[in-house]
Amino acid sequence: MANDKIEALRDNRNAHIKNIIMRNKVSPLNAIIQFSLSGKLKDMVFKQYKVANCGECSEIMLHELNWQYPDMVVEMLETPQHTFNLFNRDQSTPLLEPDKWNADTLVIDAWKKNIYIKGEFIPQYYNTHINSKGQFISILKHKKLISIKTFKTPIKK
Repeated sequence: MANDKIEALRDNRNAHIKNIIMRNKVSPLNAIIQFSLSGKLKDMVFKQYKVANCGECSEIMLHELNWQYPDMVVEMLETPQHTFNLFNRDQSTPLLEPDKWNADTLVIDAWKKNIYIKGEFIPQYYNTHINSKGQFISILKHKKLISIKTFKTPIKK
């Protein structure tokens, strides 16, 4: 039942993105950003479908944290296995080297309802999720700006 709802939620999200592409004549990436900024996903999750997985939870958290703390950087990291947020990572520190992140960086896993400080999250999140499959997506939001980047890391043998 929950899987059917998740599938319906994601199909509806994709339909909204396709409509944005056709209506606004924009690229798929631009349409995804426009949909993400619209707040429609939050309504779909909480009012319509009442179900979400880690990706939907993290996307909503990205915008909620940005709204509450507009002067702080919020990131969403999406990997093939899991999606979660980084909060307050100094952007001069390398994303792929968490041991160099500032001490007050937080990892927020909205789906699991956990918040980790720097020393707690490296084994569980970095090694398990980011450093495992070789590719992940980083979405960064600061004030009213949003950027999306795809990273490929060496696949561990």
